[in-house]
Order: sequence, then structure tokens, then C-alpha cells
Amino acid sequence: SSARLNNGGDTVYLRNGQGEVLDELAYDGSKKGHSFARMQDGVWRESNKPTKNAVNFTGQSKDAVETRVDESVNAAAITSARASSAKSSRKTSSGSASKKSKSSSIISITDFSMLHQDSFGGMRVKLRGTVGTLPRHVSGRGFILLNHDGRGLLVRVPSYKKVPQFGEFLTITGTLKFNTYEHPYLSLTKKDDWKVEKHTKINPKIRDISLTAPKAETAWSLVEVQGEVRDVSGSTVHMVVDDMDVDFKIKPGVAYRASRLNKGDVVKVRGVLDITDDIAVVLPRTAQEIELVSHAPESFAATSQNESGIPGWTPFGAAALAVGAVEGLKQIKKKVKKEQAHSPAYVK
Repeated sequence: SSARLNNGGDTVYLRNGQGEVLDELAYDGSKKGHSFARMQDGVWRESNKPTKNAVNFTGQSKDAVETRVDESVNAAAITSARASSAKSSRKTSSGSASKKSKSSSIISITDFSMLHQDSFGGMRVKLRGTVGTLPRHVSGRGFILLNHDGRGLLVRVPSYKKVPQFGEFLTITGTLKFNTYEHPYLSLTKKDDWKVEKHTKINPKIRDISLTAPKAETAWSLVEVQGEVRDVSGSTVHMVVDDMDVDFKIKPGVAYRASRLNKGDVVKVRGVLDITDDIAVVLPRTAQEIELVSHAPESFAATSQNESGIPGWTPFGAAALAVGAVEGLKQIKKKVKKEQAHSPAYVK
């Protein structure tokens, strides 16, 4: 009965005569004087300029349009694509499908803001991003694809395909799936492939996330942490970051020896975040992403060893006893020499 929508968040549904949902848009909030408008690329953005009988325009600068990311954007795009995919499936079953309708079932997503929602599992998607890991950095055959804002997505590749090189910018097509932990990943079949955009290079940003209770959407994000080394076990360094246990692992291809670090060292590490285990694990990709901020402070025992020659592990009482024994031996030698000097049988 009203054309008004709640500024604090609402959902709009478009239904046909049979009550079937053809499209929908959910948003968390809107600015005063702005509306949501779907642009020519199928993406919803806020607009402050009415465009009656004309192509929608945001009224903002070009940079603001390109960099703005809103979760409702992909929600609408994915919902619309699912309806298109269902329509294509009906055409296929009736024998009237064409190549054009088949390709329309693949949706193009330029950010990963909605990929954590399990309702989109099984959908065919096309993504663009930067290869964020070296080969064999993640379990199984795969790599991490990073978005410009530092969000990551696991891409699983068939065994006969070669994993793309670290740092390459790709356009890749596959099927969106979810594992038992509700973490999304992109599954590739023999029909799927990627295209390297040689003239495009984007450096993903470092995400500022909380490691207290990491969510599924933070998996494989590009992060940076700083903490104190608790101990080193093989190629794994156990750290304490803000009173939390955080590990970082030296994977094959990273020219860095974990044994170089000692308990008490303060280290800054950058890499992709693996939350598949109970403890958050950061996977650095290069040796340059491991920075030794400060060495562990020297202990009193180590200092005393340098100054007196006594081993740093010697207890204080034992050290005093050793010094006393040496002094006592000197006194005994002096007494023997004095007695020998006054003896008639002494021959110098």
C-alpha cells in the first residue's frame, strides 16, 4: 500500500502472476536522498541522480563507482542469475536450448563478498582475481585466488592441469561449492579453464580482521600479524598474537629457515589465512613477508657467561662453590710452599 522502503534495511521481491520470485534485492541500509539502481553491468549501486527513461547513473565519480563494494550487489546479481539458470534448464529439457542460453547461466562476480553464503552452492560463476599462493601451499591440487580487497577463495584444480603462477591475474570459470566447514571453494572440471590477463596487475589489500572468532568469509584472506615466538617445531613457528595462539608455516618454495627464529623473538608475518584447523595459520608466500622485528632479550645467565666464563646454565650456588674451591686450593699451595721453605730437607 506504500512505495516507501525502510532506510534501515529491507528486502524487495519481484514476483510474477503465479507468485514465483523472479528477482529480489536485500539491503542493510541506505543513505538519505539515495536510491539503489541496477546498472548496465547488472550490478546494484546507490544513486543520487534520477534517470527516468534513461540509463541508470550513480551520479558519483567513476572511481567511487568502480571501488564501491556492497553485499547487496552480488545478492541481487546471483538471484537474477539463478532465475536465468533455471529458465535455461527448462529450455534444455524441452530441447530448445541454444548456446546463448547456456552461457547465460554463468554469472560474473568481481568481488567475493557473498561467496560465503551456502545458498549459492552449485552455481556456475566467473571470477577475476590474483593468484595468491605458490604451488603446494594448500592441501590437494589448488591455489588461492585473491580479490582486490584481500578476500580469498580456494580454487581446486584437476590433477592434469598445471597450477597458475603466483601473482598472475586471472579470469576463471568454475562451480561454487562448500566444504563441511561451510567454507566456499571453486571447483574446476576438465571443461573449465582460466585466462591470464598479462597486462593487468592488481596488488590485493591486507584485510584487517579479528582472529578471536574468524568467520568462514575470512578464510584465505590476505592478513598481516605481529607476535612473539613461543617455540619452533620443524617448519612451523608458534606465536602469541594479542594473547592468542597463531602459527605460521614455511611451505615449500619459501626460502626461509624457521630455525633462524628463537623463543622470545618478535616477528611480523604477512600471508594468506588458513582457518581449517583449530589454530589460525598464516602462510607466507615469500621470505620477504617474514620480518624479524626484534630479537629475544638476553637472559641474566647468558650475560654472566660472557663476563665470568661460567656457563649460563650453572646454578648460582654451584658457581659460588666452584669459586670457593679455586680460592681454597690457592691458599693450600701457599701454605705447602712456606712449610717446604723452612724444612731442613728442602732443596731449592
